[in-house]
Amino acid sequence: MVLPRTEAKARRQLGKLQEEVRQIQWVLADAAHFLQSAPPNTHLLDLTEVVARNLSEWNPVEGAGLSFALQPDLPLVHLDLEQMQHLLRNIVAFFRRISAPGRSVHLETLGSGERVILKISSLSLEYSAEDTEPLFEPFGARFPAGTGLALASARKIAEAHGATIEMTSEPPHSLALLISFPKA
Repeated sequence: MVLPRTEAKARRQLGKLQEEVRQIQWVLADAAHFLQSAPPNTHLLDLTEVVARNLSEWNPVEGAGLSFALQPDLPLVHLDLEQMQHLLRNIVAFFRRISAPGRSVHLETLGSGERVILKISSLSLEYSAEDTEPLFEPFGARFPAGTGLALASARKIAEAHGATIEMTSEPPHSLALLISFPKA
């Protein structure tokens, strides 16, 4: 759509409409991943590289950016790249919504025995360890707006890859999500 520069009101409305379309696409993608019955189409990939490539260009939102501690040379894991991209974006969007104002979302990769771990954490003033399990239920009552299937679909994707996923809280108000993939 092309609008003249003089149509400020129409441009604002078009911007709102475009944002609503993006949100609808996101919800439909969540539903598709949550209901997916086909197994992932996996390839041997470096989790650190997947995280870095997919999230390094995300811009800060309201002062809250992303910080990384990505360990190089981890063992390869079996990953479906499209599903991992969706998982990463869902989890980062979720953590941005629950993070304290101005706080970064921290992503870390590390190896632990036969596992390769992705840890996502941030300071959250709303959620604690007692609140975390209901966050994985679709459309739970305590969800931040726009996250009804976010963690439920992330859990489905992780489990389809043979990974475990758990949410923990660390004093004083840090919330962390650990996804542990079996190494190839």
